Amino acid sequence: MSVPAAEVLLEEARARHRAGALDDAERGYREVLAHDPRHADALHGLAALACQWGQLEPGIELARQVLAVAPQHARAHHLIGLAFDRLGRRNEALASLDAAVAADPAFADAHACRGDVLAVLGRGFEAVEAYDRALALRPGSPDDWCNRGVVLHDLDRDLEAVASFDRALALDGNFIEAHYNRGNALAHLRRYDDALKAFQRTLAGRPDDVDALNNCGHVLHKLGRSEDALAQFARALEVRPGFAEARVNQGDVLFGLGRVAEAAAAYEQVLAIAPDHRYMLGNAAHCRRLLCDWRGQAARDTQVRDAVARRRPAVQPLTLLAIGADPALQRACAEIYVGDKIAGDAKPASMLPATARGDMPNRRLRIAYLSTDFRTHPVGSLMADLIEQHDRARFEIFGVSYAANDGSAIRARLVAAFDHFHDASAEPDSDVDAFLRAQRIDIAVDLNGHTQGARLGALASRPAPVQVSYLGFPGTVGAGFIDYVLADPVILPFDRQAFYSEQIVHLPDCYMPAVPRNLEVAPLPGRAAAGLPEQGLVLCAFNQSFKIAPALFDIWMRLLADTPGSVLWLTRPHALAMENLRREATARGVDPGRLIFAPRVDAMADHHARLSLADLFLDTLPYNAHSTAHDALAAGVPIITCRGPSFEGRVAASLVTAAGLPELVTDSLEAYEGLARDLAHDPTRRQALRDKLRANRSTAPLFDPDRFRRGIEAAYARMWETACRGEPPQGFAVKLD
Repeated sequence: MSVPAAEVLLEEARARHRAGALDDAERGYREVLAHDPRHADALHGLAALACQWGQLEPGIELARQVLAVAPQHARAHHLIGLAFDRLGRRNEALASLDAAVAADPAFADAHACRGDVLAVLGRGFEAVEAYDRALALRPGSPDDWCNRGVVLHDLDRDLEAVASFDRALALDGNFIEAHYNRGNALAHLRRYDDALKAFQRTLAGRPDDVDALNNCGHVLHKLGRSEDALAQFARALEVRPGFAEARVNQGDVLFGLGRVAEAAAAYEQVLAIAPDHRYMLGNAAHCRRLLCDWRGQAARDTQVRDAVARRRPAVQPLTLLAIGADPALQRACAEIYVGDKIAGDAKPASMLPATARGDMPNRRLRIAYLSTDFRTHPVGSLMADLIEQHDRARFEIFGVSYAANDGSAIRARLVAAFDHFHDASAEPDSDVDAFLRAQRIDIAVDLNGHTQGARLGALASRPAPVQVSYLGFPGTVGAGFIDYVLADPVILPFDRQAFYSEQIVHLPDCYMPAVPRNLEVAPLPGRAAAGLPEQGLVLCAFNQSFKIAPALFDIWMRLLADTPGSVLWLTRPHALAMENLRREATARGVDPGRLIFAPRVDAMADHHARLSLADLFLDTLPYNAHSTAHDALAAGVPIITCRGPSFEGRVAASLVTAAGLPELVTDSLEAYEGLARDLAHDPTRRQALRDKLRANRSTAPLFDPDRFRRGIEAAYARMWETACRGEPPQGFAVKLD
């Protein structure tokens, strides 16, 4: 057969191939090969057909026959790369695609496919470069722009990702995949209104797309449209009943609405579908704790601790503190969580060159406090006095808020107290990082840790030379980019350093801010105003319901049974929790009417006023009262506490000691119960303790805000001096004259 005739047959076979007449195409390719068994393009056609039919290994072998004839046949290298990719053999795929672009640098498809494989291999920066090469050759490809955007989103380069999706949509406005991925990037940028529109465009084209329904629900939740969010999750679950992610998000929204029992049921349904689903063991356990539903609690707790020991992301660090775990397990849990939730490698401490120290006497240190809780929240209330009193001759104080303005008096007070206040509630972490760098912040103090709304990712790239964890989270955050944790000798002795990724710093007395000087507590006109009996002992335990452990409740019920006329005064929890606690009291032989539940009050003065009506505050374990214990001591109420093994179980001991009442700290539940019983039956001794607490307001460290301010400022100065010497962070204790 002449060469021209062979080429005619080849073009006919290719035309049939393009038209989908695959059997006819195969006959055409074989007819060419019958006359020329080494015809490279006909062999390539057969290889392509084999791959199209799913015969990947034969297709690879045929393509290799092409390369035996024509080693620089770019399309054969490309075909082998595609086949290896489909087989999951990505490194071999990449090698073949590298060969394809080496043989033909203008082969746009090969560059684009390299991008796809590099993205799967986790080599995102190289993937973007590959897409850029493809787009330089064919800028009109919406697929390439979209795929580039997906990788940029995975790299947390969301502004660039959105621009890439916009280019794709300018070429094809109905490109549903680009609308969907654009929504994901916008949501990550916290541009929730725009993200919602993108997901709505996706759903207009693919109404049963469960991922789009789920993500649309997530964005609606962020916009405060919880019921609309639930409707989206319900639709996703209607389309795919076993869709675990939608069930998780449904649980999260229900939890946020206070529908805790329904949230627990949702999380438990996820566990039934996917027993190893991230954090569901902890979420379900936490809901049951909030509801004081203790049936099966011991088994759940063991399951959670065992999962953490196996390095599984089974529970959020804050939840584990309430469940109770040894300090080594707490650190493991925090490290697992940080590794799972925060992208990128943690940067080590930034040791400043010695020359940086030269400007210390000539300027104020710039301290930034970052928090979700500059609002009506215990952290906001505790920090206000310190922020106002910081020495402005030595420090310039910045506030960075992760939560929007709640319109509260404490928010207004904090905004006025900071030298500079920045609302970052609508900003992504990258913008917070940029803000801290632009303001040349010296020390960044994170007040969240692993509490609700935490944004540790904003500090992951180390925007400040010194980074500190303080107040919000009572444990290690497990992040290599946090240098120090502010503590005190009672809550965190130096012999616990092995359980902390941060270096431990001891403030002189108590780590918690002192009771404000101007605080005056005037009790309500009478107990009746607070719903209490006028006569009888009032035992108060105002902790959240998840902190109430069955063993502690046993003790409390024995105290009530042993003290006629006494009542237990609790913070009003979820209605089902109240029902469960009353049932548990009845099971222990105590009239459930002796449990009195206090409603929430917004004004701190009103809260302190009613607290002062209690005779004794009974602490919880393994998770102590923290801000609530601070409030009780401020209100003049003695606290009986049991010192636990870890930070979260030693806070009340620190507060009581700093208030000058160390005799109220016990080291076992037996001693705790014995002390509570003795004081319950000895009104003279109780009054003496109240009198001592009142007298200590003029001498004890807990009631000396200026001493606390000087202590924390001395800590910041020493951290900065260490960094300026070019030394790594190291623990120390602040000593005041």
